[in-house]
Amino acid sequence: FNNTDLYYDEQYNILLGVTGKLAQVNLMNIPGIQQLFIYQCVSEFENNSVYFYKQETSLIIADNTPILYLFNYLTQNTTEVKIQIRNIIGMLMDESKKVVFVYSNQFIQMYQFPSMFFQIPNQIQLQLRHLPTLYLSTQQRLCMQ
Repeated sequence: FNNTDLYYDEQYNILLGVTGKLAQVNLMNIPGIQQLFIYQCVSEFENNSVYFYKQETSLIIADNTPILYLFNYLTQNTTEVKIQIRNIIGMLMDESKKVVFVYSNQFIQMYQFPSMFFQIPNQIQLQLRHLPTLYLSTQQRLCMQ
C-alpha cells in the first residue's frame, strides 16, 4: 500500500507513478517533468493489483471498492468497471489473449481487454485455503501451480 511504483514508457517519454495508499495515479512527461494527469481512485489498492500494459499504452488497477480502472495514458481516458470480487491480492494478464486475471484468496475472475467485460459466466471458487501460484510460462500462457 505505502509504496509508489513507477512505470516508464520510453517510446512516449511518459512516467507513471502509482501509489496504492493514496489511491492515486500520476502521469508526467520526461524530460520536462510536466504533470500530464492526476487521477484519484475511489479506494486504496495493493501494489500487486496494478498491471502496466505498455503495448496498449494502458494501466489497469483494481482497488478495494472493488472497481477495475483502465487508464489509457496517451489519451488520458479512464474507464471504470464495478466488479464483484473483494479483497483483491493480485492481477496478471495474458497479453497474447488479451485477458486480465484478477484474484483474491477465494476467487479468480477474467476480463477481456479492452472492453473489460467479464469473461466467464460464473466465478471459479477454489476449494483450497490458499490460492495457487499463477504465472506466465515461457510461451506467455497463464499457468496455475
